[in-house]
Amino acid sequence: MNRRIALKLARVFVACVATAAIADAAPLVAELDEKSFQESYSPEVSVSGAVIVGVASSRALTGSATGSLAVFSPPDIGENKACLTMVSRDGAYYLRAVFTMKVPQAQSGEPVQLPFRSGKRDVLKDYQTGDIAMLATRGDCSSSGQSYYLVDEFDDKLKSAAPEFVRVYVNSFGATDVYYKIGDAGELVECAFIDAGQRTSFDYFCDLQWSSIAAAPPVQILRERFGRELPDVHLNLRIAPRQ
Repeated sequence: MNRRIALKLARVFVACVATAAIADAAPLVAELDEKSFQESYSPEVSVSGAVIVGVASSRALTGSATGSLAVFSPPDIGENKACLTMVSRDGAYYLRAVFTMKVPQAQSGEPVQLPFRSGKRDVLKDYQTGDIAMLATRGDCSSSGQSYYLVDEFDDKLKSAAPEFVRVYVNSFGATDVYYKIGDAGELVECAFIDAGQRTSFDYFCDLQWSSIAAAPPVQILRERFGRELPDVHLNLRIAPRQ
């Protein structure tokens, strides 16, 4: 056999073996810091906090999805801690937990599961789309930043199938108009006001189509109150490439 052809065949074989090994590897599971875990449910509560309350895929918008959460991490993980928070729109439910992340081996990144055992499953199962926001940020919850993982529901398709859109839940702090802009030259797109139910934790949501953010461009959330501009918020989405 021609040496050049044999060499090419050998390279193809090695690549196929490597790809199969990654595909068959056990999923990465982050380690929960048990001491950091906080979960509460109190119908009478007043909540104040950040403008960005949730950043989740279109597959992780209900309470039922919280039983199997993951973030799709790029290989350049850098900070090995991740802070997961979940809060209901009415502010009654709250969870906070710190995880030690596992470093993805694949160049395209891998999903990292965020396992925890909720003591409020009976409450979570009743939350529908728009009732609960999930947020995963870099660090141990003691520091605030602009770098966000995409919270997703873990399943067999997560490695390859991209979500339809990414939803950002916003606490407008009294704004009358909320917009988002993708990239420096992007157009302003109006976010949706939640006009039903109690809106203690968040009152707007912005749906970013996956096709427009797959390359992880910078995202801005802009707010106005009766025409007066309020401080913008910048999001750096830690998104690994998918189909």
